[in-house]
Amino acid sequence: MKKIGDKRRKRLEEDGKRLASNSTLCSGTGPARSGKIKPKPRKPSETLRIYGTPARRKWIKSLPCHVADCVKSCGPCEGEIVNAHAVSGGKSRKADANTIVPLCHRHHVMYDRYVAPFDDKAVRASIIGAAAGYDLAFSTRTT
Repeated sequence: MKKIGDKRRKRLEEDGKRLASNSTLCSGTGPARSGKIKPKPRKPSETLRIYGTPARRKWIKSLPCHVADCVKSCGPCEGEIVNAHAVSGGKSRKADANTIVPLCHRHHVMYDRYVAPFDDKAVRASIIGAAAGYDLAFSTRTT
C-alpha cells in the first residue's frame, strides 16, 4: 500500500469533512436522487404513432402470443401479451405501430435479447414478416 504524506492526508480529511457538511446528499436536507434519469412523457401524437389507436392496442392484447405457434422450442408463454416492436425505429426512436407483434412477456424479453431461437435470422425475419400480417388483419377487420 502506498503511503501518503501527512500534509496530503490532512488535506484529504479536510476536503472530505467539507464535502460531507456541504453536500445535500450526505446531510439528507436536499431532494433524494435515485441516479436514474426520468423519461420525458410522450406526446399523444407520438404514442399514437408508436402503439396505434386504443382499439388497435386492445386488439393486439387480445391475441395469443405469436411465438407460441411458430416456435415450439423456446418454452411456454408467461405473462400478459405486450406490444413488441419487431424492428427498431433507428437512432433511439421507437418504430411505428405497423411493426408490432403480440408476444408474451417471456418471449418479448427473449426476442429483445436475441436469446435462442431468436438469434436465428430466419426466425427474426418470420416475426418481422408477421408484423405486416397483423397490421393488415387489423385494418381489414370488421368489428
